[in-house]
Amino acid sequence: MGLHISRIEIRNFRNFRHLVIDDFPAHAVIVGENGVGKSNLLEAIRLVLDPSISDARRMLREEDIWEGHPAGLAGGAEVTIVVELRGFDDDADAKSILSSATVDFDPYVARLTYRFAPRTEIATAV
Repeated sequence: MGLHISRIEIRNFRNFRHLVIDDFPAHAVIVGENGVGKSNLLEAIRLVLDPSISDARRMLREEDIWEGHPAGLAGGAEVTIVVELRGFDDDADAKSILSSATVDFDPYVARLTYRFAPRTEIATAV
């Protein structure tokens, strides 16, 4: 089957308070009504897997935080997006690239995580 996304977990990102998709199908079509989060799901996956996204774009804004979060970005809301990959047991190149993210070996599973949290001010002594 080859390398594919096998699991996704999203917390506090846009319209997702907490979404878990276990056993994500290797071949998937994402369909749904307007406003249910199809584009937001794809954007979450891009934050983890697309190296061409600029650092400025990776810095989330208040509107990227789940609107039901009691404190929002100013109150310390944290966004996490976890993508697990499988299907690379026989792919030496993928094993090499994903070696530092590999969390299991039978079958091989790599876990990549995007985490965004507001910076906390560090007090300095004068």
